[in-house]
Amino acid sequence: MARTRQTTPQTKEERLRKKREAERRRYYCLKQDPVGREQLRQKEIAQYLRKKEKEVIKPIEDLSERDKRRKRKQWREYSQKYRNKKRQIRMENERLVRRMHEDTPPLSEEERESLPTTPENHQRVSGKRRYATNRKRRSRENKYKHELIKKLQLKVQKYKQRYHRLKNIKLNKNDPSSPRGRAIQILDEDKKIVAKKLLFAEVMSDQLKQNYENLNSTKQKQIFRNVVSGEIVKKYRVKKCVKALLHGSNILDGKENDILQYSTKRRSDPQKINAIWRFLDNDLHSKLCPEKRDYCKRNKVIKQKRYLCNTMRNLHKEFSIRYPNMPVSYSFWCKNRPFWIVPRKVTSRDTCGCTCCFNMALLVQALNRMKVLTEGNVSEVTRTFCCAQKTEKCLLRECLKCKDNTISYKPYQSTEVGHFFKWTTRKESYFDKYQKQKSITKTIKQKLIMPLNEMIFEFEGSIINFLKHKGRSLHQYNQISKKKESLMPNEVMIHVDFSENYSLKHAEETQAFHFGGSRQQICLHTVVIYFKSNGIVHSKSFCTLSQSLKHDVSAIWAHLQPILSYISEVHVADTLIFVSDSPATQYRNKTMFYFLANKLHHLYPKIKECSWNYWESGHGKGAPDGVGGVTKRTADRLVAEGKDISSYEILLNSLQNNIKNITYFSIDDADINKISDLIKKDSIKPFVGTMQVHQVKVEDYTAGLLRFFRLSLFDVQSTSYFCGILDYSDEDNGYTQIEPEVSSDSDDDLPLSNLVIKRRCKEFITMTSTLMMKPAQAQKYINKIWCQVTL
Repeated sequence: MARTRQTTPQTKEERLRKKREAERRRYYCLKQDPVGREQLRQKEIAQYLRKKEKEVIKPIEDLSERDKRRKRKQWREYSQKYRNKKRQIRMENERLVRRMHEDTPPLSEEERESLPTTPENHQRVSGKRRYATNRKRRSRENKYKHELIKKLQLKVQKYKQRYHRLKNIKLNKNDPSSPRGRAIQILDEDKKIVAKKLLFAEVMSDQLKQNYENLNSTKQKQIFRNVVSGEIVKKYRVKKCVKALLHGSNILDGKENDILQYSTKRRSDPQKINAIWRFLDNDLHSKLCPEKRDYCKRNKVIKQKRYLCNTMRNLHKEFSIRYPNMPVSYSFWCKNRPFWIVPRKVTSRDTCGCTCCFNMALLVQALNRMKVLTEGNVSEVTRTFCCAQKTEKCLLRECLKCKDNTISYKPYQSTEVGHFFKWTTRKESYFDKYQKQKSITKTIKQKLIMPLNEMIFEFEGSIINFLKHKGRSLHQYNQISKKKESLMPNEVMIHVDFSENYSLKHAEETQAFHFGGSRQQICLHTVVIYFKSNGIVHSKSFCTLSQSLKHDVSAIWAHLQPILSYISEVHVADTLIFVSDSPATQYRNKTMFYFLANKLHHLYPKIKECSWNYWESGHGKGAPDGVGGVTKRTADRLVAEGKDISSYEILLNSLQNNIKNITYFSIDDADINKISDLIKKDSIKPFVGTMQVHQVKVEDYTAGLLRFFRLSLFDVQSTSYFCGILDYSDEDNGYTQIEPEVSSDSDDDLPLSNLVIKRRCKEFITMTSTLMMKPAQAQKYINKIWCQVTL
């Protein structure tokens, strides 16, 4: 039995594919046969004509625009396809010929001569020549036509403008409402009318000229110029006549506004501006900010920010009193305020204020609120007690003119109760985690409620101390500023201060590190020295860094040791003038006095004279705070840029590489311990009245005498404000305090211990006579004063 052939059913696509392949083979066979190819061509032509008769195929001119575009696009595609096919065939033939030439050996000279030469086609050569000639000719003709068109366009535009001008002139001549039309009508009338019109024009011209000359202010002249100028003056080309009328002043050109605009030129007086800047840059009127974020930048100039100590209105009044020959308006005063001296905001509140000043301000505000005082702030109260100039003697109650000044009160009821706030310290007890009771001292802002007469007693009891506090602050600032400007070549002023500790940071930190106790702190001690070179006072900034957070005397001198070494190497100076604030735990204590008198010459052998000057308590901000702000701000900027400042060495290297105007030194614990070994803490005797001292002098290191002054005086022969001597000449037998002898009734010659009691009694007698206290109130205040004296 024969095997049956298994066939799988074909799909429609397969059948169509096989049909197309069979059709291609048939067409190929027909094209290879010349007779068959000719028959196929005739057949296609006849088919095309039949379709054309039936209008299946339309000529392109009968098609719509969209069909035309589609048809032409189809033709382009066919042509491109045809050309690509021809190009491939030509390239294939060239490749075959190249391969044949590579495989065929080169011909000899005889074979080359025997080859037939193909004659050059002369028609092609002549066609190329005619094409080049015609192209050059067309280019010249097009260029000439373009130039001719431009000339003709300019002429057309010129004649159009001329036509419009002539048309407007003709209309204006016929228009009696226009100035030119009225002028032509006048010329056609009687000569008397013409003369009268000309006389009117001349009279008005002279009158306007006279009125312009009588104007004084620039604003009035601007208004006058705007009135006599405008579009009509410009249209009839009489602007020169108006300019001659105003003596050559410039009238409005171009822009004409319906609303008059006054452009006053700002006149700046450099002398006044410099006086305003010096006044506001004074430490008495503005306070330097120590924080790293407190800076201002304008026009690529960076300045450490300063906050105003008073309102601009009150400071303007003080400026007018101080410079009576330099009148300055309040608007000019505010306009020329330096950009880095700014009013205080809530976000930039003062956290380094003076307790005495703050308490007096709070008390004055409360009395003014209760309608007892007419003065609303401390500045007005100070002006009441002092002369108009408000000098140091006025504030220290040494001025003969104003030392007896008193303040007046409005009528009030003594039984009325009022309140005020006061910054005080108090001790509080608490239990630690081991249930042990401990005490801690806290500073709080306490609300005090008392009758008005007791509030006035409080005010009278503290106003004199407040005025003297302000006087000491003003005296210290004036004396140190004058000395800074008049330094001798052998003197160097050293301004020192501790900056807030800097906490090391990472660019990215974990939560445990950020809120935990893993962050290390670095101690910063900033110094600015002032010296004179070639008759000019120069300054140089330093900053010493240490991992030890000690702020005692041994740490201070360890931080100052590299600065003293720098001064001994660079400058020929034998007199050192130190300036600092007055904290008792750092700069103003018995250990510091001992070191100045006995150990400083070991660190600086060239020294002959030395003095340490203290700012008044709460008023010690200065240039070193700016050095600390720049240092911490630069370190934070590097952290923000992605750099980890995670160790002491990285911080020191980063600051040295990025800040060129500040010299940085490193202080180790060994340096602090070395200084600490020099100090005999057990045998140091304190000076009675240390908290009243503002200047300590060592004039001769061989004598071993340390002189103390209540205020700074740099005159060697002056003994004013002298309050005692410590004799360090015999260390083994202890130190002797020598107080000045009492030679008169003057307070300046009293010992400091007697001075306090005497002045308290004077204040009490003045208050009791002024306020007429009742016996119970007087006894209460006596007990209060006696407690303060004994303390």
